[in-house]
Amino acid sequence: MNLHQCLYYSAAHTDHFTTVAGDGPYAAGSEVSGTADTTPDCGPGIAAYEPIPLLSGAKALPLR
Repeated sequence: MNLHQCLYYSAAHTDHFTTVAGDGPYAAGSEVSGTADTTPDCGPGIAAYEPIPLLSGAKALPLR
């Protein structure tokens, strides 16, 4: 299982949030797969919230 964590930040609101699932502009690419992901797959964000690639990540977990 590939877990993706995507962090978004808004300078206008001085606020941030994290997603690990979902779809749309704040999507995170978490999925079940036989291939381990090494880079996060994050949505582009909208409005004043933009993704922060340096603080986003992907982790592959084995399913048993």
